[in-house]
Amino acid sequence: MESVYNIHPLDIKLKNIKLHYNYDFIKNEYNNVYYSIVNSYNLDGLFNLYRFLYLRSLKINHKVKSFRILPLIKSDENINQDEFNSIIKKYINKDDVYEIFIINSIQCYFI
Repeated sequence: MESVYNIHPLDIKLKNIKLHYNYDFIKNEYNNVYYSIVNSYNLDGLFNLYRFLYLRSLKINHKVKSFRILPLIKSDENINQDEFNSIIKKYINKDDVYEIFIINSIQCYFI
């Protein structure tokens, strides 16, 4: 069976944790790896990660119109951990395709 990962989660070398938030938007067995990646960014970095996810969703939507786009958060707005978790969880909405999109995008941003 083929892997859905760009890089297997156990092969990711994690950075220092800057934030300590208990995310719950991923049901994947390696969710702690992705949460550690997200927690390695300060709030400005979290906003930049979100913008990266938004732009990737927009780019995929241009090719596949049925692909949902993350809500736009403007650069003059801030995002905190609660909002990030809530928006991403709502976006994934227990759909494996969107969860794979999010985890692979987080990997791409991190590497």
